[in-house]
Amino acid sequence: MKVLDILKKRNIKPLAPSKGINISELRRKTHIVIVDKYVINKIEEKPPTMKILVIEKESDIEKIVEEAICLFYGKQSYNEIILGLDPGPDYVAYALIVDGSLFESGKKNIREIIELTKNIIKTMPYKKLYIKIGSNLDGVQLAETILSAVNNYNNIFVEIVDEHSTTKQTLALSEISPQHIRDKDIKAAINISLRIGSRINHKESNTLI
Repeated sequence: MKVLDILKKRNIKPLAPSKGINISELRRKTHIVIVDKYVINKIEEKPPTMKILVIEKESDIEKIVEEAICLFYGKQSYNEIILGLDPGPDYVAYALIVDGSLFESGKKNIREIIELTKNIIKTMPYKKLYIKIGSNLDGVQLAETILSAVNNYNNIFVEIVDEHSTTKQTLALSEISPQHIRDKDIKAAINISLRIGSRINHKESNTLI
């Protein structure tokens, strides 16, 4: 996935110079610059407030871009990421909530959900990651699969959520769900992410991921 694709997915419009780097122009318009290792040598000086992130190899792209997005929001790492999952017979609806904002939502098969989960762990800076799964039969099976995939990582908490319980939500659905989202399964995934579930693992560390 390329830099601009990731930023577009996060609804961030970057300044992308088409004819080389004009450092004076960048100085006026931005504080976060993403460059590859071939371009960094062309920047002779930079303002002290400017953060330059260097992509050394292609496999670093998504991690560097996610770090830049976190810096864009004024943070070194997110306090809390929640991945809400509503499993169904054919696909899993998901909602990615980052510090109270909906970053991403959609539907994927189980293999893609596992890949998404691992990708979040590897690329997004966070203090705690909660994976909350709806409590139907498919959800219990998915929880077991996810547990085996994340077992070696710290600060990740897997919870089973009763969608129909009266447990108090951490935020109101209306506070976080954009009006244009009408898909009932995605709304269910958002609802799951906002409820307190029953934790089925506990592995915590003071070390940030």
